[in-house]
Amino acid sequence: MDYEIMAARFLNLESNTAFRVISTEEARDLTLVYAPEIPEKYPQQLEAYKRMPDSVLFRVQKVRVDMSEYDLPGPTRKKVPCSRCGQVVRDNREVVQNGHNLCKPCAQGSYFSESEEITWPDMNRTPAQK
Repeated sequence: MDYEIMAARFLNLESNTAFRVISTEEARDLTLVYAPEIPEKYPQQLEAYKRMPDSVLFRVQKVRVDMSEYDLPGPTRKKVPCSRCGQVVRDNREVVQNGHNLCKPCAQGSYFSESEEITWPDMNRTPAQK
């Protein structure tokens, strides 16, 4: 999921133990403290991050992560076509509206607009048979 937060979660599927690791904004403010001899901003950040202890760079939280069978790694477990556009929606990500299975762009709107199908001459070319 994208919440515009720099974080990662780690889950042990056997023990159901999970941790969330979040980058701190304070680390950016402390680059001058950890690499004062480097005047340029980005090289200074890179070197400072190498020198900073993990506790300055990250916050770690023990969390609970509820996962369904569809969230687990592996092959697709379920496929349904979108009733409106025909796009295949995988692993229970469809939105049901008025009894119809829809992909999220058809149900909730898309991040893009004015889409137009394009093709080029060799797009559907198959290798010649010998």
